[in-house]
Amino acid sequence: SSEADTWPAVRAHHAFSYEAGDRPGLYVMGGLRCPDGPCKCRDDTWRYDFETGTWTELAADQAPIPRYSHAMVYSEDHLYVFGGESMKPYMYHNEVKVLNVRKFGFGTINNKIRDE
Repeated sequence: SSEADTWPAVRAHHAFSYEAGDRPGLYVMGGLRCPDGPCKCRDDTWRYDFETGTWTELAADQAPIPRYSHAMVYSEDHLYVFGGESMKPYMYHNEVKVLNVRKFGFGTINNKIRDE
């Protein structure tokens, strides 16, 4: 299959963000896949390039725990991912993860979010 035939898999409750500027694109991360059996969390991150019309999967080091129903925003070559839920074990997340989209590496912002 060619790169033009590569697409993110079907999903729901994923995060989506837009990159403006000289390299406009879209990012999709995580979400749920519920085939005929139990639902599973997606752990992938994809970028759509408007100029080439192609999707590329970003293989990040230290990717966060697969999650769904999270928030994500793009700013200055970074995706900021907050919150969400995961399965196995089931848990809520309150950390902020940062993906440098040029280097494909995740980090965690040291935050002071209270869990109430």
